[in-house]
Amino acid sequence: MTKRPSNIHRFTNSIVRMREPLCPDLRALLYKYAREEYPRVFPRGVYVNTEPPRFETAAEIRMLRAAGADITGHTLVAEAYLARAIGACYASAYIISNYAEGVEDTSWIGSSIFDYYRDCAEKIGRITVRTIAAISPEDKKCTCMENLIEVPGEVKKRIAIDE
Repeated sequence: MTKRPSNIHRFTNSIVRMREPLCPDLRALLYKYAREEYPRVFPRGVYVNTEPPRFETAAEIRMLRAAGADITGHTLVAEAYLARAIGACYASAYIISNYAEGVEDTSWIGSSIFDYYRDCAEKIGRITVRTIAAISPEDKKCTCMENLIEVPGEVKKRIAIDE
């Protein structure tokens, strides 16, 4: 869904696989420590990236829900894509800051989202610190560094990819 220009060529001339966009090892750690802070945590979901800096319309939300989306946001896809391009482990935890347009019959003020972020900052900070502290390179089972497919030289020439 994102239309942002790609700068991926700055990092790699390879094709970036997105079969599993988030690191399963980091996701498991984030989930573990998020459950210590919040009573309701979902270990996975379908995230749809939409174009900032606006919220989706009620019609867009209905379309995305029909397509299987659980959550929408503006940043995850670009972050995950760039992490994959450099072989980095990446995962993310999201707090739900507002119901999407047309989902709940409530009115909310946009600035209240930022108040909510501030209220969650301490818990999110603890989750982040605990997750980072628990990372063990010896226990790493992910394949995050194996998500690039090298483009053969003759194909690079044919599609004009710089070497």
